Amino acid sequence: MNLDTPTKVIIGLHQEDERAYGANDLRPNLDMAIIVLGYNPNGNLIIVASTEYDIAREMQLELNLEPGTYLILPKYNFLVSSNISKELVDALFEGMKTQNFQTAF
Repeated sequence: MNLDTPTKVIIGLHQEDERAYGANDLRPNLDMAIIVLGYNPNGNLIIVASTEYDIAREMQLELNLEPGTYLILPKYNFLVSSNISKELVDALFEGMKTQNFQTAF
């Protein structure tokens, strides 16, 4: 997301309503969070804001962002529903924080 002026941003992340047929048994809510990355003066991505993990149907993050380029990502705690280690997931996000993704845009 590119912003030219200071902007108030509201980010929502939603999952399927548990009242939908089969949702509780076949598609339970994931342990999720929102992460917002931005560029520091050196051009590297840094975490600007994030929420805590929560097993909820929806979550929201309200921010006042300065002009710049931002990357908004859902983050899921894969440990709840798979065998992927927490260390691997954290390492992936740590690697993203230290990479310069400017050329990818």
